[in-house]
Amino acid sequence: MINNILTEMPAAEFYSFYHNTNLQMAHYNLGTNTVTFRKKKIIDYLELMPIQQGSINPNIHFIECIFTHEVSFTVSEYDRSYTFERCIFEKNVVFHGGEFKKIVQFYGGRLKEKLSILNGKFANFYFASNGNTVEIERGEFTELHFCGHDPYNRKRLTIIYLFINFNYVKAIMDIQEYFIATTRYTGLVHKETELLIRDVSFTDIQMENLFNNGKIRIFDLDTRITSEKGASLTIIRSNLAKTEFCNVDLRQVNTIVITSSFLLECSFVNVIWPDNLNISKEARGEINLLDKKETYRQLKYAYWKQGDVVAEYKFHGLEMDTYNDYLMANGEAYNWKGVENAIVLRLSKLTSNYGQSFLRPLVTLLVVGIILFTWLVALGTFSDLYITCQPNLRGMISTIPYMLEFANPVHKYELGLTGGPYVIELMMRIISAYCIYNIVRATRRFVK
Repeated sequence: MINNILTEMPAAEFYSFYHNTNLQMAHYNLGTNTVTFRKKKIIDYLELMPIQQGSINPNIHFIECIFTHEVSFTVSEYDRSYTFERCIFEKNVVFHGGEFKKIVQFYGGRLKEKLSILNGKFANFYFASNGNTVEIERGEFTELHFCGHDPYNRKRLTIIYLFINFNYVKAIMDIQEYFIATTRYTGLVHKETELLIRDVSFTDIQMENLFNNGKIRIFDLDTRITSEKGASLTIIRSNLAKTEFCNVDLRQVNTIVITSSFLLECSFVNVIWPDNLNISKEARGEINLLDKKETYRQLKYAYWKQGDVVAEYKFHGLEMDTYNDYLMANGEAYNWKGVENAIVLRLSKLTSNYGQSFLRPLVTLLVVGIILFTWLVALGTFSDLYITCQPNLRGMISTIPYMLEFANPVHKYELGLTGGPYVIELMMRIISAYCIYNIVRATRRFVK
C-alpha cells in the first residue's frame, strides 16, 4: 500500500528524461547504472522504449509509483532492466514484443486490470505481485518466474485469472506459492518448455486442448474455496503425457471433469482424491459414459504401473460402476448378453464391491445362510430342529454348529436330501463358496 503523498508526473515529463544528458530529472546511481523513480504518480498513457542516452543506457527502477493509464512496451530491443517495486497499475500492462536482454520484474504492489504478454523474447521475467488477470499469448523465456511469496507482509499473493497459450510459448517456467483463483492452460507444450507448479492454491484449474510434449510437474497443490460453487478441476480433450502430480489434495474439489483425455503415462504420487469421487458426474448418454469409463480405466492403469494397489482397486470399482450405468443407458441391460453382464456387475458390487470389501461377502454369507438354513428347518429337514415363536437362547446356541456345517461348501453329503431341500442345500454350497472366495480375494489385496 502506498500511503505517502505522490508527485504527479505526466508521461511527457517522463519521456523528457531520455533527452536530459545530466539525468537531473531522476535519481541516477552510477554504480548500478540505474535510474530510480520513487513515489511518482505517472498520468497518461506510458510507452516504454529503448532510447539510449549517449554512452549511458541506464536500468529503470520504479518504487511505490502509481500508473493511472496503460503501460506499454513497444517492439524493440531492450538492453536495460525494468523493475517495478510496490507499484500500482490502474490499467493494463502490455508487452507487444521485442527482445529483453536483462530482467523485467514486478514485485509487491498490484495490477488492477491485465498483464498481457503478446510476444517477446525475455532473458528473465519475474512476477511477484497481486494481479487481476495475467495472459501469456506467445513469447520465448529463458526464465519465467511467478513467485507468490510477498516479502513485505508475508501473505500469499493472488492472481485472479491466469491464462497461458503454450502454442507459441517456449519457456522454463516456475509458478510457486501463489493463490491463483482460476488457471487456464491450452495449446501444445513444446519439447523445450518446462512448467513447474509448486505450493499453489487454486479454486478452478482448466486444461483444455492441452498437449504436453515437454515437462509438466505439479507439486503441493491444494484448494481454497472462495464461493458456494466450490473448487473445480477440468481436463478436456488433452494429452497430459508424462505429467507428474505429487502431493495434490483434491478432497475439497466439488467438481472434477475429465473428458476425451489421455492420462495413461501420468505419474500420481500422494494424490488425495475426494471420498465420493465421481468424475464428470453430469455425464449422460452412451458416448459420455464410455468416455467416463475410459478415464477411470486410464487412472487404474496409471496406478497399476506405479504399484499403488489401493488406488488401482478404487478406480477399478469406479470403472465397473460406470460400465453398469452404460449398459443401462444404451439398453444392453435388456438383451441376453447385457442382462448377463448387468447381473454379474450388480452381484459383484453388492456382495464384495468388486473384490475390495471384506465385510460385504461375510454379511452376505451370514444373511443368505440364515435364510436358507431357516428354510430347511421349516421344511423339516432336521429331525431335532424346529421353529418356535418362543425365545430360546439355549436352542439358538445349539443350532450354531448345524449352521456352520451347512455354510461349509465342502461338508459331507449325509442327509439324503431330495427335491426342494436338495436344491436349497446346493444353492448354499455355491453361495458360501462364492462368498469365501471374495473374502480371501479382499484380504489378499495387499499381499504381494
